Amino acid sequence: MPLGLSSAFYFHDPLHDKSYLSYPSGSGYVSCSWTWDTDNAATAASGFQRLSGIDGPIDAVLSSGQLLSFENGRCTVYSEAGAKLYDFPLGSLKFCYERWDPVDGRFELFFSLAYWLWGRDEKSDQLYVEVYSIPTTSLSSLK
Repeated sequence: MPLGLSSAFYFHDPLHDKSYLSYPSGSGYVSCSWTWDTDNAATAASGFQRLSGIDGPIDAVLSSGQLLSFENGRCTVYSEAGAKLYDFPLGSLKFCYERWDPVDGRFELFFSLAYWLWGRDEKSDQLYVEVYSIPTTSLSSLK
């Protein structure tokens, strides 16, 4: 990592002992992954891999192992090895999180959309926040 780095994305998946790091470098981003046995601290990290297929930052790691990157109003979905799978427009939607839904027995992704309506004719301004969800397994249907 470069000296003076002020921000980075790091995620460790304890189920697969896989870690991801993404940070800005020059006019782009550097993303990499490696495996690390967290149950055995004496074991060194291995399988270091530069994910050169990822153009933007890694912003989320899904339960499926897929990686999400959000740039220029689009969501790009990558495989855990960094290969681009597909992308789709986000418009003004913002990614919130992924969570397990025990009722439906599946992981779901949540996105939000906030907008402001200016009041007139003695009506107050109004802030609206809408929340949308989609099963993680259905994400590819947005492409």
